[in-house]
Formats: sequence, C-alpha cells, structure tokens
Amino acid sequence: MSDSNFIDLRLNRETVDHNESFWPSFTDIMTVIVMIFLMAMVVLLVRNMELVAELQSTVEAERAAAELARANIEQKESLSRQLAETREILETIRAKLAASEADYRTTSEALARTTSERDRLITARDSLAVELQDTRNDLVATRSTLSQTVAEREQFQTDLERVQTEASELQRDRRRLSSELETTRARLAAASEDAATRSTQLATAREETARTRDLLDEARTESERRKQVIEEQFSTIGTLESESQRLARETAGLREQLQNLTGELSTTRSSLAAATTSLQGTEMELESLRKDYRARDEELQASRQQVSVTDRRLAELQGDFDDLQVKYDKLVKPARSAANKHVVEVRYFKSDGKYRIQYREPGDSGFRDISRQEMDRRLLGLSQEMPDKLYVRVIIPDDSGLSYTEAWQFTSHVHNSYDYYFRDPEE
Repeated sequence: MSDSNFIDLRLNRETVDHNESFWPSFTDIMTVIVMIFLMAMVVLLVRNMELVAELQSTVEAERAAAELARANIEQKESLSRQLAETREILETIRAKLAASEADYRTTSEALARTTSERDRLITARDSLAVELQDTRNDLVATRSTLSQTVAEREQFQTDLERVQTEASELQRDRRRLSSELETTRARLAAASEDAATRSTQLATAREETARTRDLLDEARTESERRKQVIEEQFSTIGTLESESQRLARETAGLREQLQNLTGELSTTRSSLAAATTSLQGTEMELESLRKDYRARDEELQASRQQVSVTDRRLAELQGDFDDLQVKYDKLVKPARSAANKHVVEVRYFKSDGKYRIQYREPGDSGFRDISRQEMDRRLLGLSQEMPDKLYVRVIIPDDSGLSYTEAWQFTSHVHNSYDYYFRDPEE
C-alpha cells in the first residue's frame, strides 16, 4: 500500500516509478486539447444558443414593435379622423352658435323695438285717455251750456209769446181808437153840417170837440206811446229773434260740435279699442318673443355646454394624440447616426485607482485629460448650443479597469444628459 492507503494495481510498478518522465505524454496533451476544444465548443454552443434566443427575442420585439407601430398608426389615423370629425362638429356648433347669437341680437332688437312701440302705445293710450276725459268734461260742459241755452230759449219763447200777446192787444186798442176816431170824425162832419141849424149846440159841440180833441190828443199820445212801445217791443222782438237765431245757430253749431265730438269720441274709442287690441297683440307677440328668446337662450346655453364638452373632448383627444405622437415618434425614431453631427469623443477609464476622463472635439489633435465638472460644463454648453447636432461617443477601453455598473452609469449619464438621440425633447 502507498502512503495514501490505496493499493497500487499497476503492472511493473517498480519500472513505472523508476522510468516516469518529467514531460507529459502526447496522450495527455491531446486529452487536454480535446478537453479544451470540447469546452470551447460547449461554450460556443451555449453562446450560440443564447445569441439565437436573443435574436428570437429581438425579432419578436421588432415584430411586436411593428405591430404596436401599425396599431399606433391605425389609432393615429382613427384619432385624426375623430379629430377632423370633432373639428367639423365644432365648426358646425360654432356656426349654429353664431346664428343663435345673430338670432338673439335680432330678437333683442325686435324686443327693444316692440318695447318702445309698446311704450309709445301706452303713452298714446294715456294721452287718448286724457283727451277722452277732456272731451267728456267738454261734453258735460257743452251739455250744461246747451241745457242753459234751451232754458233761455224757452224763456225767450215765453217772453216772445207774451210780447206777441201785448202787441195783439195794442192792435186791438189801435183798431178801437181808429174806429172811435172815425166815429168822432163822422160826428164832426154831422156837427159841421148841422152847425148852421144847430147854433145853439155850438158851444156844446166845441166843448165836446175840445174834449174830443183832448181825448184824440190823449189817444194820439197814447197811440204814439204805444207805437213806441210796440216799436220797442218789435225792436226787442227783432233783437230777440236775432238772439234766437243766433242761439239757434249756436245751438246748431253746438249740436254739430256735439255730433263732431260724438264722432271724435267714437273714433277715439275705436282708436283706443284698436290701440288696446294692437297693444294686446303686441303684448302677446312680446310674450311670444320672450318665450322664443328664452328657448333660444336655452338652446344657446345647451350649445355652449356642448361646445364646452366638445372643447374638453377635443383637448383630451389632442392630449391623447400628442401622447401617441410622442410614443409613435419614439417607436419610429430613426437609428442613431453620427452623420452631419458634431461628434465629441469621451474616454473613461481607471488608472492607479483613480477615474480619468479624456476628451476630444472635432478639430482637436488628440485626447486631453479633463475633469468631470469641466466635461459636464462643456457638454452642457454644446447641448444648449446645438441640441439636435451633438453626438457624444463614449469610449470604454478594454483595460479600463471599470466594472460593468460603473461603465454603464457613466455612459447613461453622458448620453441621457447631452446626446441628441437620448435627450428628452422637452428638456
């Protein structure tokens, strides 16, 4: 047994132990080579399988991205159509709103005109009422004057009848006196014829003649007086007749005026009735216009609410469209390329336990060391100066001495902060 407590079963053990060479045999070398080859083949197979899986996942992701892009394009077209339809609806609503506002202004103007017409009619009605009251007062005064005139005319008729009676009595007295005068004249003629024969009766005749003359003078005086009285009465009668004619004319004029006033009163009543009817019709039309105005106002409010809802929906659709546009732009974003760009190269590595950054811009002869603060300052200035042109190429050397996390953090920081392709457009 050997020192390791295993039995040595090899033949010619002593020979093997004494003839063992320092260099490995060809079999051992080939075995190692075959093992290395097998291990490399296994590693390559595993790597190939991983690459195939990654390729399949990449193809699947591209297909999903294409499907998503196609769905986004269809959704974008649908949203575009909905946006166009919404804009058409909005334009129609705005046109209806403009028409409603025009109708509202027309209705307001008609309402104002109707209100002014109603006020004018009310003023005319009040004026007609005042004129009607004045006409009624004038009519009452005219009726009182007419009644007084009728009473005066009746009194005048009574006085005229009395004067006519007195005149007829004076005519009778005059006829009686005339007959007495004729009788006296006949007596005087008889006395003259009998004067020669009746001389004895001369004194008596003279006395009687003198007495008759006195009576005749008295009769003449009385006749003259009565004649004057009659003339005065006739003058009074003429005056009364003129006054009666004047009063008759005034009565006729008053009657005509009363008829005119009655006609005017009827016309005024008709006009007032027509004005009242027109006012009622105007009030009904005004009420109808008010109802129409309220209905149009409600329609206008509903249209405004619909426009507000449409505007909100349009804003939501516009926001959704903008989000989809951003997503679509990100999906169909072109590949990152340095063509026509301002290329800045940044090398990042670790040397002697310290992080080092080397920086080069177009036109520089080579890389130069720079601090991170200076790099950030320069890249920030370039990104603000040319946001769509700055292309930052981060170089991590193979012997950088950096871990994968450190390299990825630095690269992500530089790209996301300054590179045109990775920066957020809203920044």
